[in-house]
Order: sequence, then structure tokens, then C-alpha cells
Amino acid sequence: MKSLQNKTKLLILLSLVAGLSLQCEKKENNDKDLLTLVAVGSLFNMAGDCSVAAAGKSLNTWTTTSGVGSGTISKTSSVPVAGHPTAVLKYASTGAVKFTLTGKSEVIVYGSGSCPLDATKVIKTLTTGGNLAVDNSFENAYKLDGVGTIDITAPNNQSGVYILIYAIPRNGQSAEITYKIE
Repeated sequence: MKSLQNKTKLLILLSLVAGLSLQCEKKENNDKDLLTLVAVGSLFNMAGDCSVAAAGKSLNTWTTTSGVGSGTISKTSSVPVAGHPTAVLKYASTGAVKFTLTGKSEVIVYGSGSCPLDATKVIKTLTTGGNLAVDNSFENAYKLDGVGTIDITAPNNQSGVYILIYAIPRNGQSAEITYKIE
């Protein structure tokens, strides 16, 4: 709910800035260009509610919180320069958990009860199955290509799990992933 409020506030602020700029008399093209640049820059640098350091990139993304059950998570943010869509699935409970993911994306699994997330929180002791394999070209990542599973035992989930979905469109990937948590 908080992330929706933040997005709404940002949208209102940008609307006000755009509305005020249309009301002002045009003095120079440079002023308009600067305002446009600032507005576009703020869209690409939204705070998000989860800061993630992955594969040498610093991402600010929004989380989709979920408990046991199933659903679909889709693009919640983009990496500013490359435009790669990202999403984060949050599982707040501890203990043994199994995720079944369907889609095409890079996946990084973090063991943490809260953001920010970085390489020190990556869960490396997990079991994967199906079409989920280690991706040596993307640090700490697994490549999901179809249906894959992630099993985490109780000792390896002490504070919750975050799963970063990072899609590279030129590789046919998407941040839209169907999930089931058991």
C-alpha cells in the first residue's frame, strides 16, 4: 500500500510541475528542455521500496508481498539506462519453502527479512529443479527458462526470502513470472 501511495505522490508532483510549466510564458527553449530532462530523470530514479545491488548494478524496485499461494508478478521497475524490467517477490516467513516459477528471466534469491539487498544476503544453499540453472554470465543468478523450482531448507531461511526477477528483453526475457509458494 505504501508503494502505491509513493507512486501516486510522484505522479501528482510531476503533473503539477508539467501543469505549471504549461502556464508559464516561454522565455527560452533551454528552460523547457531542462524541465523536461528533470521530469524524465525523476521518473527513472523513483525511490522504490527495495534497494537491490545485483550484478554490479544498483536497482530501486517495488516489492510484491505474498504468502503461501500463487499468483503472477510483473514488471515493477526498470533499470534506468538499459531499461531492463525488474520485480521482487517477497516471502516473509521463515523455515522450509518451495517456490515454483514459470517464465523467462534471471533470478537471484536473497535471504533477508528486509531491504536493502546485496551479495552478502544471497542464499547459495538451495536446490533448483526444472528449467532453472546457474547462469555464470550473471553474478549469483539462475536462468529461468520455462518452469523451475527453488527449494530452501529451514536452516537456510532464517529471516525470509526475496526473489529478484531481472529480465533482459533482447534475450527474450520478461519480468512477468507466475509463481506458486508451498
